[in-house]
Amino acid sequence: MEWINRIEESGGQLATLIHPTAYISPTATINPGTVILPHAIINTDVVVGKGCIINLGDIFDHGCVLEEGVHICLGAIVKGENRIERLSKIEAGEVVERGSIK
Repeated sequence: MEWINRIEESGGQLATLIHPTAYISPTATINPGTVILPHAIINTDVVVGKGCIINLGDIFDHGCVLEEGVHICLGAIVKGENRIERLSKIEAGEVVERGSIK
């Protein structure tokens, strides 16, 4: 994502915004530039890449990896051990089954 590179190369820092009603496991990793909206749940060992959007009520089970620039629409559920590839979009209400690569 070019905008991330430009900000970092110019010495800027990416803001990470997490709504206070979101649950983030202590073992989750949230990278810079990510926005996490109300009531999202990010469980054990989830890794969220730079510049992701986690929407209202999204749920991520254990061990998921979201690469850079992923957009998760409203109310999606991503079951455990999934990898969501760079710049992917998960539609509103979509359920991604365990062990998928999307």
